[in-house]
Amino acid sequence: LSKPAMVWAAQIDSGGGRVSISKATVKEHGWRVAVEKAIRSFDRVGDREAPQTLVGGSLGLILTAIMAVFFGLSFSEQIGEGPPQASNVLWSPSHGPYAMELECFAEFCWYSLSYEAERDGQSAACVKSLAANSTGKCFAVKQGDIARIQICYSQLPGHGLWLHFAGAPAWRGRFGLDDDGAGQLFGLTVASDMLGPAGGVMPMPTPVMAGTNVANYVNTKNRSVQESHSGYERHEWFIQSLSPDARGNVFTGLCDAEAAAFESARGEKPKTSVLHMANWFTRISVQRRTAWDVFLQCLATTGGMDVILGWLFLAGGLAYLGCTSPERRLSLLQLPSFTEPRRSLVVP
Repeated sequence: LSKPAMVWAAQIDSGGGRVSISKATVKEHGWRVAVEKAIRSFDRVGDREAPQTLVGGSLGLILTAIMAVFFGLSFSEQIGEGPPQASNVLWSPSHGPYAMELECFAEFCWYSLSYEAERDGQSAACVKSLAANSTGKCFAVKQGDIARIQICYSQLPGHGLWLHFAGAPAWRGRFGLDDDGAGQLFGLTVASDMLGPAGGVMPMPTPVMAGTNVANYVNTKNRSVQESHSGYERHEWFIQSLSPDARGNVFTGLCDAEAAAFESARGEKPKTSVLHMANWFTRISVQRRTAWDVFLQCLATTGGMDVILGWLFLAGGLAYLGCTSPERRLSLLQLPSFTEPRRSLVVP
């Protein structure tokens, strides 16, 4: 090597860690090679490779076995679980309309919807989405018939959904109600789409008592099935009676004529159920998860456990080294001494 330009002049000062690169080297090999050589000259720890030992190999096998067992247990546990769910509590005035299904069990049933005060209020967007002929008048429902309606949240207690019923009921022991006793206080039911077998729907009607009631709504979207599946979206209503008196509210009077006609003909005053929707509802989202999703999730979890165990092994090793003599520590680590004299590297 006779050319001065071939001499690598990147030297390390062991005292201050200073690196100098000769102009000849930069001119001959370029900045990239010069900087690469300088960085390599810093890597003193990698100058010697640690030999393979029985202890190191045993620890590696133990760690691998622990990770394999942990991965298998995690996968078998999560694959047997149902799909992941997320629930959110939302304000009823900001959403809607809300689907509801009514069934008449009395001899005569009527219902009415009124949202005049909400057309410019909190539920204005919901009210505008309702069909024009679905509010502002009285609708009759025959015994055994089902009415599928859309409702909105109403801030005023006198508005919203009003139910009326009269005549002999036809419970026949359903829901624990007889036709002569407590069953006369109930006339209609509100259906809920309960979760059925294979992710389907199982109807679950809830009787509505005469008086003032509050309805809590739960909307569930099951994205683990196709949109065409019956269980893709479910509407559930949970009815709670607040008071046996419905006339404490400001009555809208949309079914007054029908009620008066029945009372005049039969001498019996129809009963009234006011159904207020709660000002909040729950939306549940069921996500789709395949075996591949579970595999990736368990793989990520196992990787995190591997890091934790690695740190534990490192902490144990450092604790062991702290109990040994300095000479023993150097022999175990097999690191080069940082007090070696300066050296010069020659570019081949």
